[in-house]
Amino acid sequence: MRLAGISSALLAVQLHCLAGNLVGYLRDPNWYARKSPSDPYGVGYYEYAINANATQPLLADGTAATDVFGRFQISNLPAGTYNVIAWDVWWRSAMVFAVPVPASGSSATVDLRLHATMWGYPTFWEDTGYHEFGKAQLAATKADLAAAELRICCLGSSARLHETDPSKRKGQIDEAKRFIDLAQSLSAPFVRVFGDQIPRNEPKQDVVKRVLDGLAELAGHAKGSGVSVLIESHGDFCNSPILLDVLSRTTASSVGLLWDVHHTVVFGSEKPVDTLEHLGRYVQHTHLKDSQPKAGAVQYVLTGDGTIPLAETVRLLVRHGYKGFYSFEWEKRWHPEIEEPDVAFPHFVERMKTYLATSASSQPTQ
Repeated sequence: MRLAGISSALLAVQLHCLAGNLVGYLRDPNWYARKSPSDPYGVGYYEYAINANATQPLLADGTAATDVFGRFQISNLPAGTYNVIAWDVWWRSAMVFAVPVPASGSSATVDLRLHATMWGYPTFWEDTGYHEFGKAQLAATKADLAAAELRICCLGSSARLHETDPSKRKGQIDEAKRFIDLAQSLSAPFVRVFGDQIPRNEPKQDVVKRVLDGLAELAGHAKGSGVSVLIESHGDFCNSPILLDVLSRTTASSVGLLWDVHHTVVFGSEKPVDTLEHLGRYVQHTHLKDSQPKAGAVQYVLTGDGTIPLAETVRLLVRHGYKGFYSFEWEKRWHPEIEEPDVAFPHFVERMKTYLATSASSQPTQ
């Protein structure tokens, strides 16, 4: 056993002496990240983490970050083969397997291309052969959902309808249309979109007109699909006046509101009773989360532990006759300091049971 241990140690030292470099670049295929001609890989002003995981047990792994153009180099890797993995904040990933690294010099250039995983954004419908919502896997995914007695209540696109640049706007509209098609395949009733921003250098009504035009185009695409397009109270479109300006002028019955209660309270400075009074007839879906103020920002906390009047909101919705879903948002990917999902989700369920039971008992008898 001692001799075997010495042999293994010597082998590891010998392998580490034969070191090369793993080089490559990361491509982001989504149009929105292509900032300029000087950005050849379409990555944008982001740096991405790259992992090189050795396929041989005795070899060390390596890590690096890309530069803002997507280039990376992991230096002084022991000669061998490596699985190269990258990811980004939208849960998309890129993988290349069994990349040879020579004993000296550099590997062949590794071409990593970001694709979405099951919960990825924004191209998880891509038919790349293994994504759960791609054409090759969609039937199996639907069967799995049915077996688990689960329904998809809404697909959250991040299409932004305020965009002025024709190519960007087309990309946003096309993304939302793909979500509508996927929602129809999944029998999901809603697709979320954003009005998003009102640029300061542009008249508000011009922006509202673009958002209305976008909603009309998407409603036309969704006609006959059973899918409604919901604008979320989000970004600059997070209070009753601006949302009412949009929704009161839509003519399609398949356009409605996804009420993110947190946004109208915190960023729209509205009480839920006022939001519901003005927008209640448009509310078809809800997002709920709780927070408390902290150092001029917000800190997300467990349901009921913050300052968002969620119990009151549920009571108001029940009284209003709302029959839709209460969707819980828990964004640990972007806020790693908050509680784990396996704590936050059951906590939300129990709090909601209490809120709904209390709301039902407070209803006036007929």
